[in-house]
Amino acid sequence: LAGTRSLIAAMMYPRVHTLNLYKTMLRLAQNLPGEHRVVAATTRIREGFRSGKDLIDNREIEEAQVLGHTMLESLETHLANLTVLEEMDMTPYKGVDNTVR
Repeated sequence: LAGTRSLIAAMMYPRVHTLNLYKTMLRLAQNLPGEHRVVAATTRIREGFRSGKDLIDNREIEEAQVLGHTMLESLETHLANLTVLEEMDMTPYKGVDNTVR
């Protein structure tokens, strides 16, 4: 029900909702473990939103917002899974230097 409400709000106030979605995704990406994951996630988020900035057709805007919400849910799940792995000391590539240079 909450997801439905946010999608209805997105249709009524697409610009405000899109900016909120963008900020939420960037904030969430900052919590990913490992600098390389943060950089990769924020880069993909920025590129995705940049590619949709010129959309004017309402149907395309709605589709992009649904995709954005799906990506947000995916990011939340990914963060939760990585957090659990980190707590269990089972982070993939533990001990390998994966910093972005």
